[in-house]
Amino acid sequence: MDRRTVLSSAAGIGTVSLTGCLGILDDESDEDGSEDDGTETTPDGGTETTTDAAEDSRTSFTLGFEDPQLTAWTVEDDRWGRSEAYAYSGDASAGVETDDEVSLLATASPSELGGGAQIRELKYYWRETSNSNGGGLVLVNSDGEFELFTGSNNPQWNVINEPEIAQRNEPSDGYGYERWIETALTFDWDDGTVEVAFTDLTAGEGTTGTFDLVNGTDVETLRLYGLKTSEYREPYEFRAGSCHMHWDEITVTI
Repeated sequence: MDRRTVLSSAAGIGTVSLTGCLGILDDESDEDGSEDDGTETTPDGGTETTTDAAEDSRTSFTLGFEDPQLTAWTVEDDRWGRSEAYAYSGDASAGVETDDEVSLLATASPSELGGGAQIRELKYYWRETSNSNGGGLVLVNSDGEFELFTGSNNPQWNVINEPEIAQRNEPSDGYGYERWIETALTFDWDDGTVEVAFTDLTAGEGTTGTFDLVNGTDVETLRLYGLKTSEYREPYEFRAGSCHMHWDEITVTI
């Protein structure tokens, strides 16, 4: 069976469980008796958590939007920016509110992914504020090639992993606007696939599907785009005629 069409409903459940754990904390104490959670602030303004268990060493880092300078990001469209109007975590998210055409909004190339990394998990949150075309997160590998798009076709949840048609994988019609959608990705690089779990945190319902990665190489760069599927063009030229969308707390586990 073509993995691009393998979907399973998780309706009626409040959360979606994934293999593995993000941000495992070190339960050893510091010399002053305080708990050491292994979390550090990275030079680009994000946070990083590491584990020291030899049998399961991993690093998690978060690209949030608390930094007013957005130092972790390259702003590609100045209509996109930090906003305190919405926040899943902390005081701010980042997004765009426009009824004009948009394409590439912002790019992040974290040092932790320098040269490419076969990441274990990626989780992020997004929110659409009104009717528009949609948008989402694109993963690009170390060869500069496309691996995956996840996001919204406003308000349908959307996965794109092939050039021919953008609306090939639409796991759910979505539940509307003004709500945070958790999107959790779990990677199987040996199999060249990714499990994508969407969860509407207001409805407490979600959908999970397994999809082929386009190249199955690695991940080096994250890009935020506007998307209108009827304007989708090869090779992966994402654009939208309007976009009212915010993103927050993008966490990557290596």
